[in-house]
Amino acid sequence: MSKFPKSVILIIDNTLLGGAELSLIELLKQFGKWNIDCYLIAKKGGELFDEFKKYTKGQLVLPFPYPTKLASWIHYLSYKRNASRFINAIPGDKVILVGDLYPLWAALQLKKQRGAPVYSIFQGEYVFEDDSCPRKWIRYGANQADKLLASEPICAHVNPLRLINKEVECLNPRVDLSRFNRSLYNRDDIRRKLGLLPTDRLAICVGQIGVPKGQPWLAQQFLGNPDLYKNWHLLIVGPMRNKEDQVFFADLKSQDKSNRLHLLGLRKDVPELYSASDLALFAGTFNESFGLAVVEAAVMELPIFALRSGSIPYNLGENYNGLFSKNKKDLLIEAWSNLTSEGVDRLKGEIDINSIRHRVSEETWRSNVKKVFSLAE
Repeated sequence: MSKFPKSVILIIDNTLLGGAELSLIELLKQFGKWNIDCYLIAKKGGELFDEFKKYTKGQLVLPFPYPTKLASWIHYLSYKRNASRFINAIPGDKVILVGDLYPLWAALQLKKQRGAPVYSIFQGEYVFEDDSCPRKWIRYGANQADKLLASEPICAHVNPLRLINKEVECLNPRVDLSRFNRSLYNRDDIRRKLGLLPTDRLAICVGQIGVPKGQPWLAQQFLGNPDLYKNWHLLIVGPMRNKEDQVFFADLKSQDKSNRLHLLGLRKDVPELYSASDLALFAGTFNESFGLAVVEAAVMELPIFALRSGSIPYNLGENYNGLFSKNKKDLLIEAWSNLTSEGVDRLKGEIDINSIRHRVSEETWRSNVKKVFSLAE
């Protein structure tokens, strides 16, 4: 027999917009449907704080102590006192769920005092080429956590290594397939609203904007390549937090004489923008632990050009011909310049869309959540 905890206390570093944070919000929504009370302890706020607040009964924002940052130890006693008081006031069985590594050690200090099991989700950057990330997880307390959770690509990498004293359980993010479905949208109408001509070709890059995600380099290459600039438009969609990036893109836009580089910022209509596009581009060297934007582009049946980094080869297939070495980024630009309609069809045919849809479907995700968060009686 099994049962759900009465409450889940989510401990996270921040509530900035990102794929990891969005996936945690989906968890909170599902817990609410199962009448599980949710609470939030966060180091600091962010763009999504109000969204987290909507799905939690109580929130506590305070500085965390980190084992690797001695300056943060000044917060240790106040953190332990206030977080313990917050958790103590929550009745019934409870689970502490930790998003990402960095708050894990701090959460384990509460376990010692309060007895609530601690579940740790690995989110953020994950290097698949070596064992540095599992070892980092261990340093932050993986072996002391009661359960470890991660995306399917991470589980496939970390479990065979046998470095951690327990099996890492699979929990992919959920993709809202009721929205990320190309057949739902009028492509021509959306393109008209974007000011595109029927003959215009449109590439899109979605994600947090910054050097690790590749948009500054991609936009610079686009403006500097006469063939690309003549034949394509480029949409860049996502939040831009870094002042240096804002200055850099302002300068690039001053060079965009034909208005073919479009910086759309944070948008809620990403599925619609994908449906209007002819190609998705991911030029970052950041090692995505799951790559939600890439998966969403795939289920929208877009051909994809991406650098071979993080989980992208796992999700699209190691032999997918739209992948390029991080050391040879110029090949991505060359392939983009030479892309034909036949090439588009060939790339789309290489992605196993049905398999990806199954892995991220609501049914699969909900089944995994239920399995992971059931408590043995």
